[in-house]
Amino acid sequence: MPVLLPSLHEQQRIAAILDKADSLRRKRLEAIRLADEFLRAAYLDLATKHPDRASVDSVLASIPNAARTGPFGSQLLVSEFTESGIPVLGIDNVVSNSFTWGARRFVSPEKYKELERYTVRPGDVMVTIMGTTGRVAIAPEDLPVCISTKHLCTLSLDQQKMRPSYLWACLRWDPEVRAQTQRESKGAIMEGWNMGIVKGLMVSKPPMEAQLKFEALLAKITQFSQNAGSAADQTDALVASLSAKYFS
Repeated sequence: MPVLLPSLHEQQRIAAILDKADSLRRKRLEAIRLADEFLRAAYLDLATKHPDRASVDSVLASIPNAARTGPFGSQLLVSEFTESGIPVLGIDNVVSNSFTWGARRFVSPEKYKELERYTVRPGDVMVTIMGTTGRVAIAPEDLPVCISTKHLCTLSLDQQKMRPSYLWACLRWDPEVRAQTQRESKGAIMEGWNMGIVKGLMVSKPPMEAQLKFEALLAKITQFSQNAGSAADQTDALVASLSAKYFS
């Protein structure tokens, strides 16, 4: 295959520039990882200082279907998905432990009326209970009207008792919660959770003041990670641009 062959000096110059750009990208991704580790350590420290626990069921909002999963079976068939309408959320929206829009799925407004009890509200905590279990995300404040699938357990909290951000951290990182889910799903062919397991989890429940401080810390770390992620994307674009310039 014929390849471009500039002088050795020019090759070294190009390689040095691309190496620096790649090093910058790796440092930014490492910063995101370290920020996540810092947040995990902050949660574990708080949970250790405040050992009181409560069941997930006890911190749910006093509304119908505060914990819900489904629809099941013939309630929602794949053939009923549409090209537009009311979005349907699944594992792909939660699997990264933050809410993201994955492959878009919709149902018609008429079908939504049948499945309205599965509506996901802003601030709800969504937990994956099939496939990749135990991933958790918080529905954003700007979430449009959506419903969830049977692969998620959706929790509407009494936010005077438990902040969504604190439960999010507890379900991600608390070793006692993880040990409980492993005991509950032991013996199954594939690890799977259900709404009963989720509602029965004994989660860390510090005073509200401590939860609010953690929530403020989470907001700062999340903003930092988003900025670092954007910078890493920009570095990727820079490497692509430099490569096109040098090798075209």
